[in-house]
Amino acid sequence: SLQSCGGQIIYPKGYLKQTFDYLQSKGILCLVDEVQTGFGRTGTHFWAYQSYEEDIVPDFITMGKSMGNGFPVASLVTRRDITQKFDINGIEYFNTYGGNPVSCRAAIAVIDIIEKEKLMENALNVGNYLLSKFREIQKKYPIVGDVRG
Repeated sequence: SLQSCGGQIIYPKGYLKQTFDYLQSKGILCLVDEVQTGFGRTGTHFWAYQSYEEDIVPDFITMGKSMGNGFPVASLVTRRDITQKFDINGIEYFNTYGGNPVSCRAAIAVIDIIEKEKLMENALNVGNYLLSKFREIQKKYPIVGDVRG
């Protein structure tokens, strides 16, 4: 949902909505990857894809790194109608490490800290501060091309 390793490229307005609408009209499932950018790291929304403020509903959301803040935990969220397909088709889903109580507790603690310490607000403030300073450097040194984030 946000190309974090691809240069922090922000999609044009309407891009995700148009893409999701087209793909879902063809029966193609849509996934948003929130492994790096989820859990409030953008500063404005809990999920980075929500930053676009477009009316989209992903079929899958992946989450990981930011979920455990360094603790090994990851998750895939999907709709009930998708998970029920496993039962209908006789496909057994299992996961060797799925539902580890220590990992789950770590993820809950991360959410609690994000809320109690207002980390989303802090991420937004620090991000805006850094952007302004990087833009000052950009003006001073022509070698600096693009500043975004």
